[in-house]
Amino acid sequence: MTFQRSILAGAVSSVIVALSGCQDDNGTSTATGVTVPYEIASEAAPSTDTEVYFGGNDDTDSSGSVKYLVIAESGVAFRPDAELQGLTLEGVGSGTTISHVQVLGSEDDGIEWFGGTVNLDHLVINSPDDDGLDFDDGYRGTIQYAIVRMGDNDGDRGIEADNAGPSNTAEPLTAPKLVNITILGNQGKSSKTTMGALFRRGFAGHIYRSAFVDDPNATQGFEGGCFDVDDMLPATLALTDVVCNSSNELVADSDSYQTDFKASSNYDVSTNPVNVDPTTLAITGAPIPAGSLPTGVDDNAYIGAVDPNSATPWWDGWTVHLAGDAGSLKNVDFHPLQAEIENGTITPAADTSDCPAGTSEGEKTTVTIFGKTFPVCLLDQHLTGDVTYTLDNRHVYVLTDYIKVGNGGVRDRVKADADATRLVIQAGTMIFADAGEKAGIRITRGAQIDVQGTAEMPVIMSAVDFDLSSGQIIGDPTDFSGRGQWGGLVIDGYARTNSLDQ
Repeated sequence: MTFQRSILAGAVSSVIVALSGCQDDNGTSTATGVTVPYEIASEAAPSTDTEVYFGGNDDTDSSGSVKYLVIAESGVAFRPDAELQGLTLEGVGSGTTISHVQVLGSEDDGIEWFGGTVNLDHLVINSPDDDGLDFDDGYRGTIQYAIVRMGDNDGDRGIEADNAGPSNTAEPLTAPKLVNITILGNQGKSSKTTMGALFRRGFAGHIYRSAFVDDPNATQGFEGGCFDVDDMLPATLALTDVVCNSSNELVADSDSYQTDFKASSNYDVSTNPVNVDPTTLAITGAPIPAGSLPTGVDDNAYIGAVDPNSATPWWDGWTVHLAGDAGSLKNVDFHPLQAEIENGTITPAADTSDCPAGTSEGEKTTVTIFGKTFPVCLLDQHLTGDVTYTLDNRHVYVLTDYIKVGNGGVRDRVKADADATRLVIQAGTMIFADAGEKAGIRITRGAQIDVQGTAEMPVIMSAVDFDLSSGQIIGDPTDFSGRGQWGGLVIDGYARTNSLDQ
C-alpha cells in the first residue's frame, strides 16, 4: 500500500523549517541548530511513537547488511490505512546491502520503499494481500532478480509505483531501475481488479528484461491487465525488453494516458506467447533482448527473474514453501532450517541462563523444533548505545514489543549524534513475534543491522502465539500460514526523500 500522507500532515508541516547553517555531504551538522534536510516522519510505527523520522542528504548512507532473510506472517495494522509491510525501507542509502529476501504472506505489501537509493537483488514475494513491490517518495535504487507470485484470494498489484511526496514533480523523482523481474498474475482479492503494475503520480522508473504473465497455475490471471498508467508521467518512464502475457495488455481507462504511453518509443513490450517453467519459474520462448542494461547489474541474455539454462533456480533451498498455497513457489511444506536442526548443524544452548545481551530471560521456557529443544529469550527492549548486540542460533527469540535499534529516529538528529548501535543476527537464527502484540523491529538512522543468513541457513522472522506469564510458545512455530500478526522489519537511513523538497 501507499500510506495516506494526510495522517501526518501536521507532523510534516512542522518539519519544514529554514536551514540555519550548512551540512556536509554526510548529513552531519556543521552549525548549531541545523536541521536534517529531506527527513520525514514515518507512518510505519504505533501512533504513540513520535521518534520515527527518516531521511537526510546522504545517499551513500549505510544501514548495514541483510542477506538470506525470510520474513513471514507480517502486515499488522498500527492504525487504519497504516498496515506494515514485510520489509519497509525508508531513506535507506546505497551503502546498505540487501540480498536474497523472501516476504511470505504479508497482510499488506511485500516490500515498500520510501525514498533512498539502496540496491537489492534476489527477492521473493509470495501472496501479498496488497502489492508485491511498492515505490514512493523518491526511491532511486536498482533491483535485479525479483519474483512476485500473487495469490488466488490475496493481492492487488505486482508493482505499485508513485512519485508521491508533496507533488508529482517533487525531486528526487521516484526512478528505480528494475531488472529481471517476474510478476505472476492471479485473480487476487475479490474487492480489487488485479494487475501487473500501476504507474502514477510522477513515477519515472525504467523496467528491463522483465515478464508480466498470468500464472500458469491460476484459474484466472490479471483481471485488469499487465500495466495501468494513471497520469501524464515523466518522459523517462520506460519499459525495455518487457513481456506481457495476459488477457489484457493495458488496463482500460477513459483517459488517453495508456494510449499515449503505448505509442511512445519507451514502450518496448512483446505480447507474443511465452512459457513459465513450472519447476524453476523461468520464462522460455521470450524474444532475445535487444536493449542494453544499466551499469552495475549482471548483463544476462534472458527475460524474467530466473535463468532458463539453470537447473536449480536461485530461490530454491533457502525459501519457505507452503503446500496448497497458490502463491508458494513449490506446492510442498518446506522449512529451510529443518535439515540443519535435525543433523545438529544448529545446536541449541543447554539452558536459558546465557541469553544474549539485549534480550531477557523473563519467565523462561523452552520450545521444541524438529526434535531439538531451544531456550527462549525475549526481545522486549530498545537497543541503544554504541554497542553491538548479537543474536545467535543457539536460542530462539520471541519479540514481545515494538523495539527500536539506535536512537536516530529523533527529529533533526544528525548522523554524528546518532547511536552507532549494531544488531547482528547469525545464520540460522529464528525470531518469533508475539502475534497480536503489534511487535516489530525498527533500525533507526545511524544504527545498522547485520543479518548473516546463508543459502544453507537463512535467518527466519515469523510469528507465534506467546503466553508472556508462562513464557510458553503456543502452537507450531514452524507454521507459516498466518497473516498480519506482526509489524515486520523497518530499516531507516539518512538518504534523501522527496517528501520535503529542500
